[in-house]
Amino acid sequence: QLATKVASLEAALDQGAQAAAEVSRLHTAQARVQEHCHTMEQLLSLEPHKDTDVDSRLATIVQAVACLAAEGCKEQPNKQAIT
Repeated sequence: QLATKVASLEAALDQGAQAAAEVSRLHTAQARVQEHCHTMEQLLSLEPHKDTDVDSRLATIVQAVACLAAEGCKEQPNKQAIT
């Protein structure tokens, strides 16, 4: 019976370690998404100037959106696209 309790505790510790790793991964992903959002907010708030290339600004915004979409896909690989 002691062996069973030890095995149960080991399993619980393993689950706890997996949960901690998942939380860490999600925090990292959240930080990346917030960084992309901050970049987009900065870009959208820029006032156009003579030396600002609008096409490059739009390309940067498109790239940021693509990065956000890629983050979402990486974070939820088992989710089906909503149709």
